[in-house]
Amino acid sequence: MDRLARAVGLDPLEFRRRNLLDDRRRRICTGQLLRRPVLARECLDRAAALAGWDEFHARPRAAAAPAREGMGIALALYGCNLHHGGQRLDRSSAVVILQADGSVVVRVGLTEIGQGNLTACQTIAAQALGVDPAAVQVWQPDTTTVADSGPTVASRGAHASGMAILDAVRRLRTRLDPVAAELLGCRREQVELAGGSARVAGAPDRSVSVADVAAAMSARRIEAIATGWYRSKPRRFDPATGAGEPYEFYAVACHVARVAVDRELGVVRVEEVSAAHDVGRVIHRDALEGQIQGGVVQGVGWGTTERLAVDRGRLVNPSFTDYLIPTSADAPKVNIAIVESDGAGGPFGAKGVGEPALIPAAAAVRNAVVEALGVELDTLPLTPPAIVAALGDAHPFAWVVAEEEHEHASPETVASGR
Repeated sequence: MDRLARAVGLDPLEFRRRNLLDDRRRRICTGQLLRRPVLARECLDRAAALAGWDEFHARPRAAAAPAREGMGIALALYGCNLHHGGQRLDRSSAVVILQADGSVVVRVGLTEIGQGNLTACQTIAAQALGVDPAAVQVWQPDTTTVADSGPTVASRGAHASGMAILDAVRRLRTRLDPVAAELLGCRREQVELAGGSARVAGAPDRSVSVADVAAAMSARRIEAIATGWYRSKPRRFDPATGAGEPYEFYAVACHVARVAVDRELGVVRVEEVSAAHDVGRVIHRDALEGQIQGGVVQGVGWGTTERLAVDRGRLVNPSFTDYLIPTSADAPKVNIAIVESDGAGGPFGAKGVGEPALIPAAAAVRNAVVEALGVELDTLPLTPPAIVAALGDAHPFAWVVAEEEHEHASPETVASGR
């Protein structure tokens, strides 16, 4: 995209503005018509404003400075949940248990791997039952107690788990609401759950605690356990032509990276990343921001240091001594803008954010480094040897890198980290 922008003499930000998807242009390359709202323009503008794009490019920068500054932008459209080919795995299950004391136990089939899935599940269950999140305990997945829910991939954890939890709560309420209605002296369809209470809709002063309702259910031997299920809607897609609906709905992410590049040493320092994300509705703000921060740092690693080196079928950097991931000292300042909207098919309208937080980061870093140095770079990561080699004759030690690459040339693949 940046190369095209330079070819036609446009600022990379303006080039994207003129070509992005929006509510008027919603059809993607597969022929699928995106669900409104399409928030690429909002994400682009919010990220650029956070980063101070116009101000950065308006001020003069010293061409002879040892550290060259650059700012780059990247925009991603991410298909949420499993794609068409994985639809048979796109299912989930949850068990919700209302204890006699009003506490809640939730079991889900998707794994917590640091992304905050259990926190999201706790929040979703608490909101659906109108109780404090502290009253909800979410168990680690165990397929002896809850059905297999497919792989923990594709930013589907909160989406798939949450939809199954909501279905379980809906089933549970077919037994809970009649008991609450009897205690309240109203019709079952008038019962609403909020603030730890079951209350009459439109008359919040008429209420009874959820704990009292749970105790009444227990005393009457009314089952307070429900299993919920979720499966994504079937979609049509032709793998032979690439036409159809590969995903149910999409999220947009835009990252702007600001870097300083030591031209002599070839060292890239990512100083700041401004990230704007289309998330549908926020489930848990702190967990959401943590996901974005973590994705950005991982993307910075992919862009600057992480490299799998294979020599004749053998991985030659199998430890963190040689496979370099970012540490806290390498983490840039991360500015975050959350763009909320209605329309997504996730729990309470939420979208996945795990991978959208990673995907644009490395590209934005690459574009920033290219702007800083004025040379094209076509491979990642942007290690010092890669920077020196790209500068070519403009760098006094480019010949050293060239000789070393020739000496260690191998037919095996050398790939960026995954």
